[in-house]
Amino acid sequence: MPLFFEVYRGSINDVSEFKYMVNKAKEYGITKVNLMADRGYFSKENILELKINNHEFIMFLKSNLDSVKTLINMVKNSINSSKNYISEHNVYGLTLKQKLFRGDYEDTYFHIYHSEKNKLVEKTNLLQTVYKLREELDKKIGKILENTNRYNKYFTLNFDEKNELLSYEIKADYIDSVTENLGFSYNKF
Repeated sequence: MPLFFEVYRGSINDVSEFKYMVNKAKEYGITKVNLMADRGYFSKENILELKINNHEFIMFLKSNLDSVKTLINMVKNSINSSKNYISEHNVYGLTLKQKLFRGDYEDTYFHIYHSEKNKLVEKTNLLQTVYKLREELDKKIGKILENTNRYNKYFTLNFDEKNELLSYEIKADYIDSVTENLGFSYNKF
């Protein structure tokens, strides 16, 4: 049962809001915090604050972290074993215990889940996005592209001396590497 809540503008940085939230709990006399947070609250400083004060926490991780990429690479060839299947949720899961980042002084439990269904949905969405961008690029051949940011992730763009789009090439290796890691979710205790 929640003891208090705070409403704040969505544009406030969750990382900076974190200390305020923990200090507010202390004002109410709560010295042992059990925090459940989304990935917006993740930062090295926040994790160290929780650990130093012996607070319990469950926090989703940001997928672009090197430590998350390392975890996924460690388990992606073994997680889909029948011994890791969690029938209640129709996912595969593993728990690892290790340090989260350089300077971390104690191990953290990481819970990693993989869903074939989610992988298929995420892969389909990604490929549909790439296909729509490819259709847009086809219509822009011979024209100047005002904003290339939306295309650079998935395509190599070739321009002439007038900065008109000559051709493009799909970054298939990149897209294939991204699809390898789809269907995973992860959090830590």
